[in-house]
Amino acid sequence: MHEVIVVDNASYDRIGSIVSEFRRKGMPVTLVRKDVNLGFPRANNIAVELATGRYLLFLNPDTIVTKGTVERIPFIFQAHENVGAMQCLLLSYDNTNIIDSAGDFIDCFGEPLNRDQGLCNRGQHSSGEQIFSGRGAAVAVRRDVFERIGGFDSDFFAYNEDIDLGW
Repeated sequence: MHEVIVVDNASYDRIGSIVSEFRRKGMPVTLVRKDVNLGFPRANNIAVELATGRYLLFLNPDTIVTKGTVERIPFIFQAHENVGAMQCLLLSYDNTNIIDSAGDFIDCFGEPLNRDQGLCNRGQHSSGEQIFSGRGAAVAVRRDVFERIGGFDSDFFAYNEDIDLGW
């Protein structure tokens, strides 16, 4: 059983109608509306407070998820008990043959960078591999790990909170 929690961070789009459409299709969705944009970390921490599951999947609203991805996440966590978080391979919205991110790494100057951004997707990341951190656009985290490290740091507003979480 999956639960979907949407925190509307004072958006101007049609999130209400999208949530209503999911509900009409029988998919339970909890919608939390905020009058001001609290930022990515705080909004996601609010969603976690409402969530009941052992595994958390954070998705940006413009993310398109490949069929079967969500269902596989618990099995991957169960098969790899030493994995605290994982990122789905992110492909370009405009060209799904191009990698947007295969996770983050820290270069020799301490700068966080996307792995393989802009490269052609030839299946080179299909077997899973260790990364420094997952991108907040599509990252799954064990709830106990997320809570133990204190969740997303709300001192960030947008960007790098996912790298901080990985750190």
